[in-house]
Amino acid sequence: MSRHAPRTAFLALFTIFLPFLAIPAPPALEDVIPADTVMVILVDNLPGLRAELNDLPLMRAWEDPAIQAAILHFSGLEELPDLPEWLLADEESDTGSDDPHVQLLKSLTGQVAIMLDLAALMAASSGDSPAEDHQLPTGISLLAQIEGHEQEVAALLSTAGGEDVEDDAAAMILPEGTWKIARGVLAISGTPEGADALAAALDGVTKAAPLSGGAGFQTMRRHAANSDIELLVNLEPLMGMAQEALNSGTEYAFSDNPLGVTAQDVLRGLGLDVFRSLWFSLRLSPEATETTAGITFSEERGLIRLAAFQALPAGRRLPLPKGAVDATTYGFDFSASWKAMKEITTDISPVMGAAMEAQIAQMSAQLGIDLGKEIPGAFAGQFASASFLHPLPPGVKILTPEDFTQMLSQVWVAELNPENRLEEAIAALTPILAAMGMTISTRTVDGHVLQILTPAAVDDTASAVEEAASTTSSRDDQATVTAAWIIRDGYLVGGNGHLEDLVAVLTGLDDDGPGIWGVKKVRKSLGSLPEDAFAIQYQDTGLLMKSMVGQLLKALPADEDGGSGMGPDEAEQLAEAMARLLPVSVSAAYRSPGELVFKARTLHGTP
Repeated sequence: MSRHAPRTAFLALFTIFLPFLAIPAPPALEDVIPADTVMVILVDNLPGLRAELNDLPLMRAWEDPAIQAAILHFSGLEELPDLPEWLLADEESDTGSDDPHVQLLKSLTGQVAIMLDLAALMAASSGDSPAEDHQLPTGISLLAQIEGHEQEVAALLSTAGGEDVEDDAAAMILPEGTWKIARGVLAISGTPEGADALAAALDGVTKAAPLSGGAGFQTMRRHAANSDIELLVNLEPLMGMAQEALNSGTEYAFSDNPLGVTAQDVLRGLGLDVFRSLWFSLRLSPEATETTAGITFSEERGLIRLAAFQALPAGRRLPLPKGAVDATTYGFDFSASWKAMKEITTDISPVMGAAMEAQIAQMSAQLGIDLGKEIPGAFAGQFASASFLHPLPPGVKILTPEDFTQMLSQVWVAELNPENRLEEAIAALTPILAAMGMTISTRTVDGHVLQILTPAAVDDTASAVEEAASTTSSRDDQATVTAAWIIRDGYLVGGNGHLEDLVAVLTGLDDDGPGIWGVKKVRKSLGSLPEDAFAIQYQDTGLLMKSMVGQLLKALPADEDGGSGMGPDEAEQLAEAMARLLPVSVSAAYRSPGELVFKARTLHGTP
């Protein structure tokens, strides 16, 4: 055997295992952050996010002449400011910038997290010693992956902003001991003790349960993977702090409180103590902005039971007209929600709950109908709503909510149980409405007999704006109404604005077709939403922007009249630009045991 054989063998083995001997990558920040942290904002890939912002139509819209003109008009600026240098990733500006903040941003290689310790923050806020310049407040901490840039960052935080820096705002120097670098991660805290604790967690000295193992974090990642920005609020310690504060004395008792209700009673009755986490995530791409939010809870009690949403029937949605600018449908158990409201009232105060039951029973006896049974029990569980756009009559100024209904109508639909007594209940309530100054009349439109609710007359002491509106508005009271409804063929259909839209919904209910839900563009947009949602919405955001923004800006009082309205041409150009940017948005809500989740997706157009 050659005498060089052992050395050759060692070198061969060293070469094979070299990749495994490399310095380990920085840990995922969610594996370092303690699970009981009150609030965490986590950016998954900051360099990637900054680069991605360059491609977003919303950022490119900054160069659109119509949008620039609007910003100058409403801001009063003489020229448009540049976007902040640190916001967008640009190799030339990042490399040549003298701003230490930009230099630090360039050194960040991946995840960034901001953490909030509410107890420490509140304790520090009651003290007399303010934080030093550039020091994070006590209770706020930051973690950032800086793999390969440790020396640059250390030099920047140690020396930047020295005596030669004229602009103190550009200084990055931090108080000694408030920052540490460990395992390729920069840790900054408001106190040296906080920085030491973060460094110990990074080095594995402390073994607290990590955020990644928490139920709230896992729920968020399950429903919203690959997000750019995440926000997680741990509600358990917040509720614990609230309970501790409420139990610490009687200063939280309500004044003028003959029933003896305490703040603890309200918190418990509303079921706020069952909430565990609240979260939100954002994902950006050139094609769309996607947001997902949710709340987790330990049991269905209080407000969770009051929100008695239920899954929509599979493959069945209440048909709405194709001409609607937005359409929403959702499932809701009205009877269960009514029961939950009574339970909440009784849990807060048994005396108050009994008084409410007695009052409802008395009213029911006087009116001859069981209001607590017949009104909630009338609804079958599926509801829908739609909005419709209309051009404003020439010369109309938007001065009151009634004027606004000329531009936008809204119609609601509720499916009714076959054996319902809703018409009797409404008729029984008519004297009560009359006592409040409201009147109910009828009007026949295209053969449909509609009930029209007229609100109480405006008081003689109306404001100057209301007085002016009563004389200058050209609203057609025969075409638009404050509220109207009809009960027919198992549906309650009501709305405000143009009566023709309510009639269009009635016609759609008579047809066998799917209405707006069958439109190809709508079906394609809704395809990205969960099938088991209890609520879905489609919105033609581009059309809504074009019509609403354009008409509203033209209808506002002009500058010379003391208002902020734009000229017709400028308003039209701005409306067109905004319509191109955000053509369509869809959203949905769904639930599973222990969680409620909301999703929205807004498509991007071109500036």
